[in-house]
Amino acid sequence: MALYELRRAGSYEVSALLTTVTRDYGRISMHGVRQSLLVEQTTSLGYPLEQVFISKNASNGEYEAKMQEALEKYLEAGIFTVAFGDIFLEDLRKYREDNLSKLGMKAVFPIWKRNTKNRGYNSK
Repeated sequence: MALYELRRAGSYEVSALLTTVTRDYGRISMHGVRQSLLVEQTTSLGYPLEQVFISKNASNGEYEAKMQEALEKYLEAGIFTVAFGDIFLEDLRKYREDNLSKLGMKAVFPIWKRNTKNRGYNSK
């Protein structure tokens, strides 16, 4: 949904899709989606995929170090904004914003506070 909104709004050029993958499980860390499905979805969308691998019991320190390593490549390429699909968790949003600001980057949340009670996706 976040990617859909970014594309619909046309305010940002999407350079790549980035997510953390738990190395030990081969799944997206936050949602448990299989890595193979992630690759298929990204390929079908035509975007480069950046997988940041973390261990199954990754600390915040490990996560932050791995993300910083990945994001520094984008900084060097002149990319300063990262979009997230978060909707509700204020503390997670602040965590993301704080960590990106340390790198001189900013976060955008295209579906923040989106009503999730509708059965279908409605961009209004």
